[in-house]
Amino acid sequence: MRFRLFFWLTVFAACSSLPSCTKASFSDYSEAELKQAVLNNDFSFAETVTPVSARKFAKRDAEAALFLGLHLLENGKKEAAETLFESASGLSRKSGRYPQIDDRLQKKIPFVTRVAAFSELCGVLEEKSRENPDPGSLDYLLLLKNISEGEEKAFLSRKEALPFFPWIFDSATGNLAAAILRTESAAIDPGKGNPETDIKKIRALALDKLYDEAAGIFFSLMETGSSGKAALLSSREILSASGRALLYSETDPAASLKALEELEQFLVNSNVSGNFSPEAEYMLTFYKSRICSRLPDGKEPAINFMESSILSAPTEYDRDMSIWYLLDTARAEGPGFLLDEIEKTAGEWTNPAVFSDILSSIITNLTAVKDRENLIRLRNLLPHGVPSEIKERLDYIITMFFPDGSHDREEGLRLLYAGAVTPYYKTRAAADLGIFTNLKDIDPLGLEDSGFDPEKKKAMETMENLFGKQVERLITGTLQWHLPKQAVVVFRDFPHVDFKFIKDTAEQLMEQGFYSDAVRLVSASLALMDSAGRKKYWSYVPVAEILYPKPWETIVTEAVEEFGQGRVLSKNLIFALIKQESLFNPDAVSYAGACGLTQLMKSTAEEIAGKLGIEEYNVFLPEYNIKFGVYYLYEMIQRLDGEVIPALCAYNAGMSRVREWKRDFGDDNHDSSGLFLEAIPYDETRNYAKNIFTFMNYYSILYAE
Repeated sequence: MRFRLFFWLTVFAACSSLPSCTKASFSDYSEAELKQAVLNNDFSFAETVTPVSARKFAKRDAEAALFLGLHLLENGKKEAAETLFESASGLSRKSGRYPQIDDRLQKKIPFVTRVAAFSELCGVLEEKSRENPDPGSLDYLLLLKNISEGEEKAFLSRKEALPFFPWIFDSATGNLAAAILRTESAAIDPGKGNPETDIKKIRALALDKLYDEAAGIFFSLMETGSSGKAALLSSREILSASGRALLYSETDPAASLKALEELEQFLVNSNVSGNFSPEAEYMLTFYKSRICSRLPDGKEPAINFMESSILSAPTEYDRDMSIWYLLDTARAEGPGFLLDEIEKTAGEWTNPAVFSDILSSIITNLTAVKDRENLIRLRNLLPHGVPSEIKERLDYIITMFFPDGSHDREEGLRLLYAGAVTPYYKTRAAADLGIFTNLKDIDPLGLEDSGFDPEKKKAMETMENLFGKQVERLITGTLQWHLPKQAVVVFRDFPHVDFKFIKDTAEQLMEQGFYSDAVRLVSASLALMDSAGRKKYWSYVPVAEILYPKPWETIVTEAVEEFGQGRVLSKNLIFALIKQESLFNPDAVSYAGACGLTQLMKSTAEEIAGKLGIEEYNVFLPEYNIKFGVYYLYEMIQRLDGEVIPALCAYNAGMSRVREWKRDFGDDNHDSSGLFLEAIPYDETRNYAKNIFTFMNYYSILYAE
């Protein structure tokens, strides 16, 4: 008997030292137990998360509450995650159904942690409103809206109530606006003779792209007479929602156009003043043009309406949008017609970057037909402020039409190399000239220095002084709680720490195998600097090696040696391919289903495995994925006579398309792989090959043997 008693006491003592999975309250868990549960993918503790236990836990460690909430959210435990985010925001449910600001809890939680948790909470509520809006939660959402807009001073201490806080809450404000709109319209039964509620319903439906239902309510309002029409004209938001509903629904375009013309006539004839949106004339004309373009014979009136909308545009942004759609309509008529329209409108562009895709498409078309004369004409038309990439692309193409080895081509390439901002054109010019590129001469992100807004820059400096240590602690916590991707999210929301801390954190991420997150973190930090700062830091080899690492080098080396056979395959090329395809994430899966580091479709991997005589493999394991990807690229290179650029394009877009492009482009004295690349009609493929070319050159410079 005594032996049995001793045995059971020993067992009880041993069991009591293990983490408990049946604790009465979430607040009873230790931080060590919760971290271990996360590691074991055991989220049973979510069942014990209550408002009371979450408040106790947040009072003890609000950062841990935030990180646990993120883990729970990733694993589908939304209710528990929401409760933890509430508490980590300094909100608690002392009484009533929804939480209120808890002054005592607020004082315990660092400001940055509160804001981060608040942002996550607003994201959860926005998703809930999309799935099942609860009209009873409106007061709670309005409270949060006041917080996000800085109206609820209790959320901010005096020191924190600086002019920068609306910028911090931008994401939360957008999520809350959507949640409030859905919640307010959830109980609305349209068509009951209340235009004010009907237009709110239209906006909510358009927000979720339920355009057919929104269009139906629009036409019902039109039938109610002047009250319905006046409501539809009352604000820009409802005109925009109605216009999108008519444009993207299954409604007959002719009927939609007639309705907008009827609204326009009502606006002109109405004796009521001050009740209509001042942008009403512009919005109606704009959407009449968009809808006209859907009619069989509507191209000409669409252009006429869009030209009218340019004249009535209330803001510079609106004018740019109208000009963009005018050019987009003209684009279908061919590059000559589009070039004429660019010449007419270029002087009116406020933000030339808006037109980058239009310009890119005409450059591609003119290059494909080798129309150097009109390329030069286009280059001369470009207004000040057009992105450097567009200008440098034109300069490169025009230069490459000179004969190979000519003085004009060499001089053009030298000028391009000396002045290029875009990494591709800097490295491309150097490669064509056969000169060595120094890392110090290259801006790795190719961003133009537009300068910081003085007030925003001052606010950021103030925030770094006030909250830098809080941000550092939060980023460090993301690593401790096994949330590497959140390190990047936190930094983007609170970019208020020095670069050395970011570099050190990125190195820790790399040590743990999180190469993608390390690259993103350093890139995000560099993006906040001017070009001189980026060049300074990235030319420091340890920083460059974070952006261009060489993981799985042994596997890459063996695959290149096995399939290279003296051809143009190289380790630098393969690392560049992996960086472009997956950013070194072995678990990456594309929207199309491509898998792993080299982004192979499962069917492609199966075919390659058969060719190599491999019966069992895992496409996500680097030893298989890299070998298969190298072999696949090797095949592309072989089938395209050893040409790397076309082979990369085939890797991305398929062999048949590349052969068609090569056939269409032709082969004459002007041709080069660089010029062929500029004529490819797929932006994705063209930019894909450019990126790999640039990355390969960086690897060659950084790891020069």
